[in-house]
Amino acid sequence: MKKQLDHLQSSILCGLMTRQSYHIEHLSIDDFSGRNRIVFEAMQARHRNGEPFDAISLIDHFQSSEHLTLIMQHSPQACSDSLVSLINSLKVEQLKLGINKILTDEQNYTSSKILAAIDDLKTQSEAPSLEEVKDLTHEHQEFITHLETIRAQSSEYLGIQTLLPDLDSLASGLCPSHLVVIAARPSVGKSALGLFLIGQALLQKKNVLFYSTEMDNKTILGRLYSQVLRIPASNLTTFPKRLSDRDLEVLIKSKHELEHFFAEVKFGAHVHHVYNKAYVLKKRDQLDMLVVDYLQNLSGNGETPVEKLSYISNNLKKIAMDLEIPVIALAQLNRQAQHMEIPSMAEIKGSGTIEQDADLILLLHHNPHELEHEYWLICAKNRHGEIRDIPIIFDKQYQSFRQDPNPAKRFIGKKPKKDIL
Repeated sequence: MKKQLDHLQSSILCGLMTRQSYHIEHLSIDDFSGRNRIVFEAMQARHRNGEPFDAISLIDHFQSSEHLTLIMQHSPQACSDSLVSLINSLKVEQLKLGINKILTDEQNYTSSKILAAIDDLKTQSEAPSLEEVKDLTHEHQEFITHLETIRAQSSEYLGIQTLLPDLDSLASGLCPSHLVVIAARPSVGKSALGLFLIGQALLQKKNVLFYSTEMDNKTILGRLYSQVLRIPASNLTTFPKRLSDRDLEVLIKSKHELEHFFAEVKFGAHVHHVYNKAYVLKKRDQLDMLVVDYLQNLSGNGETPVEKLSYISNNLKKIAMDLEIPVIALAQLNRQAQHMEIPSMAEIKGSGTIEQDADLILLLHHNPHELEHEYWLICAKNRHGEIRDIPIIFDKQYQSFRQDPNPAKRFIGKKPKKDIL
């Protein structure tokens, strides 16, 4: 009996490691014993610090693979996945009761019977009770309070302002619970736009988490400081010897400018790891916006690339909804988009699911027939308002954007023949 209990506990740990499930916090160290208890304690500590608790990270943590090797040898993967599926689906108040039932029912100490018990519990959890089916009258006062709070604010927008007036008016700023996708061809400037939005949020004293899969911390800091302090970006990234004494002095005194900024550089980070990090910061009241650069470089569950992208997109929307923050996901356009005059939503890699999940889809476009600094933000989807193409100016020297004050002569596609003659 003790051996089977150990195996079951190991299965739970393996499932949590595999899925990087933030529901680890719903379990207690008292639910585990022996070696499993030691591993869970390490996983729990890493989760609280916003650190990954996958197998590789835990091997580094213990400086040995001994603990994990023994746990994984005795853990049927199907059982692990099903247990985590149960943990992810059950309500918090049902979770302990359900897991406890499996752990204490001696007849269920075989993998097949454990799986059957899990299925029974999951079925029970998915069946709505009469108490769960309610009308929304109980939400009425909360809704009125919400409206009154917003009306008392100085800004007319619900979300974080971008200081691009037409963009702010499309969806009332970058709103909580919204997934905003910004897509572009390679080297057009999607990372620069993402960092520009971060800079604007920081100027409003908002807490921002940036997940980068392409830039190191020095490049991120250089671009942000260029925008915020008006120092040429090349002097902070490529040619530091050109930095003036005055600019260096300003830079030294500017540490407080980024006190609300959190960044992590990790290529191929699992979307659950992103969730964990965001969840920990939100619990500390240190998160108002998440920016991911870029969506297709994250990893997720699924057999095919399309399934993985679908999983990533779904979970980014889940982060926005669960944590009530705007999530800005930068994305790459398909290679065939290089040959298109004007990009469209269909050229986003994995566009089907992304189109469904996103509240706002913006395509950053530079028309080669226009001046080098002239760009467009094409609003391809807006779940909450109108669709509009926004002419903007990209100041590469300071990595910043502004709305074009004189858009009358701008054109998004090919230059009209009458203007060429």
